Amino acid sequence: MSSIGHSAAVALAREGANVVVTGTGRSHDSYPDNEKKAGWRDIESVAEEVRSIGVKALPLVSDVRDDNAVRRMIDSTVSEFGRVDILVNNAAAARGNDRVAIVDLEDDLWRKVVDINLTGIYLASKYAAIQMIKQGNGGRIVMVSSVAGRRTAPNTAAYAVTKTALTALNRHLAIELAAHKINVNCVSPGLTDTYRMEDVVANPEAMGSLRIPMERAGTSEEMADAILFFAGPRSDYVTGQNINVDGGMVMDI
Repeated sequence: MSSIGHSAAVALAREGANVVVTGTGRSHDSYPDNEKKAGWRDIESVAEEVRSIGVKALPLVSDVRDDNAVRRMIDSTVSEFGRVDILVNNAAAARGNDRVAIVDLEDDLWRKVVDINLTGIYLASKYAAIQMIKQGNGGRIVMVSSVAGRRTAPNTAAYAVTKTALTALNRHLAIELAAHKINVNCVSPGLTDTYRMEDVVANPEAMGSLRIPMERAGTSEEMADAILFFAGPRSDYVTGQNINVDGGMVMDI
């Protein structure tokens, strides 16, 4: 299955990192047909691939909206591996019934998107940072946001607002954690050819409307490369930054 989280886990493993893979524990019945045919088992399948590279993997079912669940996730990581060095915040609500005009948006859908995309990442960052500070030798926190936080499009308010807020959280964490040698940076993918976006990528009209200068979708591996940069030593003197990996959709002056 193609996803940014999957590719990031594999990329980190290839660099020698032991990896904790988290997910919601969705039922097999909810898998798309192609995943069922392939025998896909969600985070268990990712963990198996990570182990095949020669490092350790710990698959954990968790709910980032739940304070206690996030604490247990950090505790389980420390129990298994002794420490937390890198956190990749890749949790995001799937496209769904929230993609409507604000006046038609159900309040519970708004709260769900905010709870997963923003509150969940706040909680994971908070408790990972507490552990990193306790360890005393720095760390890396990498946010995965979206260029949707920089572009204004109809019927995307809940998602886009959380992604805009995420880049602000990124900056606040960076300035507060810099003295502890914890670097905090953000990757904002553009349209990416993953299982969540297959319908858009396969639609020439939809692709054309996005006006991507490089005239293609990105790959999950390309997003993982940017995550890997912020997770590794080549970004030692970089913190509080957001990089758009989007084929030129958003350009800063």
